[in-house]
Amino acid sequence: MKLHISNINGFNASKELLDAQTKISKVGIELGAYEMGIYTYPVDSDSDVELSKRLDGIISALGFGDIVVLQLPTLNGYKYDSLLLAKILAYRTKLIIYIHGECLDSSYLNLLKRADSIIVNKNVNYHFLKNHGFCSVFLDSNYGHTKKCLMDAIECLCFVENTLLCMRNRVVENEIQVGFGLYDKTGDYTSWVGVTIQSILEHTNSKVCFHILHDSTLSNANKIKLIEIVEKFDDRIQFYSLSDDLFEEYNAQMGNYTVGAMFRVMLPKILGDLNRIIYLDADLLFNRDIQELWDIDINDYCLAAVPDLNVKKGYIWTYPTRGKVIEKFKYFNSGVLYMNLENIRKKGDLHTQTIEYLKEHPESDLPDQDALNVIYKDDTLLIDENWNYFAESIRHADERELKNKVYHYVGTLCTVNSQTEMDYLYYKTLLNTPWSNDPFDFLNRSIYKVDFQIEIFEKLFTRVSDVNNINIYYGSNIRLINQVKPLFHTIHVAENFEAVKNIIDTNEGHLFTIIVDTVIDGGKAFQNLESIGLDYNVDFFDVRCLLSYVQGGYVL
Repeated sequence: MKLHISNINGFNASKELLDAQTKISKVGIELGAYEMGIYTYPVDSDSDVELSKRLDGIISALGFGDIVVLQLPTLNGYKYDSLLLAKILAYRTKLIIYIHGECLDSSYLNLLKRADSIIVNKNVNYHFLKNHGFCSVFLDSNYGHTKKCLMDAIECLCFVENTLLCMRNRVVENEIQVGFGLYDKTGDYTSWVGVTIQSILEHTNSKVCFHILHDSTLSNANKIKLIEIVEKFDDRIQFYSLSDDLFEEYNAQMGNYTVGAMFRVMLPKILGDLNRIIYLDADLLFNRDIQELWDIDINDYCLAAVPDLNVKKGYIWTYPTRGKVIEKFKYFNSGVLYMNLENIRKKGDLHTQTIEYLKEHPESDLPDQDALNVIYKDDTLLIDENWNYFAESIRHADERELKNKVYHYVGTLCTVNSQTEMDYLYYKTLLNTPWSNDPFDFLNRSIYKVDFQIEIFEKLFTRVSDVNNINIYYGSNIRLINQVKPLFHTIHVAENFEAVKNIIDTNEGHLFTIIVDTVIDGGKAFQNLESIGLDYNVDFFDVRCLLSYVQGGYVL
């Protein structure tokens, strides 16, 4: 493992910044670092191919698992910096970012979330990052503590490996095994996993070991936060890094779902020494003891799962139920899966079986969930729906008091104007995690959503008031159709793109306002409409932006 440190040069760089970065680079070299030169220049003069080649040259000395200290700004702009960072992280490096001067533009926050540790030389930067939930931040005040900060940041990287090694070597009897798949492109998703883990541990006296399957999008800083939660309860956590391109060819097929959901199919292969595990989605809130689930007898089954409430009630028709491969009351939601890994291995390689299913059925709406339902349709024990109860059902029923349930925030989020104890418990649990600052960001996003919705309705009012206008609903979700119809005097329903085109072709000369369910036609609805010259939020609108969260709209 080698240590690398960047340093800018070139005519575009100010002498002050050149001197500052050179000073930090020299300290790094004293610690054994290799210098990584970055030339400042007019980036727009490069084509994408030329830029990629230039960046490949900069990182040519990197090896897998190396430590990189990247000094910002490079003065080459956000696009350059984000591409450079992506190439550095492709080597599964440990990344330390050193920020010079005042705070960078807010757009850089997502880049900083990818860093394992951050060093700043201004108090304002330090407090800004701490207030935004960054934990591994070191202050090199006026460049007076550079060597110590670098050594502390490097030691922090080693903390994770050392802590995990100690946990791995600890022997614990009668331990419940719980797995997650984690893909965190923006750096925000890990907090959801954190809340789920916190809620599990607050409601059980049993010992639990968590297994996190992830790719390079999980930062060291977020790992530390997850470790902090588990350590408070004297439990264990382990991380398993998967290749970024493992399911790359199926990204488009995933639609609105993260590729991290696919990681669950790797559990039988990666955790070869385990016979059982409870797989969980990240958007769950436990208000019951997970030991009760672990005690269910699944010796004669591959899986135990809860029937999908929306499919069972006929709100949505999934690919296997439309094709009558599975009866709707037997189709399960994969957000809570009790997996008999031993029996699963006897039936074959789940990863291979899932890939084969996706290749044969590209029309699948819920790729990994559909595959699991089909593969194990005769080997699944259907269990009490309270182990995976949809949050939207709680709100529709106006169920205000907490019950002995696992709440699943599928397709929705915790909301500020909810009157349910469920949402209050979610906030309370979040405040007990290292992401306790996140509710303030949530409030800002909620206010933005209201402003955005008002703007959309203003545009819609102008459109639908035109006597030459024809309204079209593009989608097949019965529940959403019933919510939309009262908003319009008349509206034509088109269940696919061909039906939309047919309405348009047979009403030549009219104006069209199209309300769209984004998941229809394999998630390609927007792309389809743009292909015939229509514009988003002018000619067509996202149905979930028009509805409240109770009606099936977005919470945020």
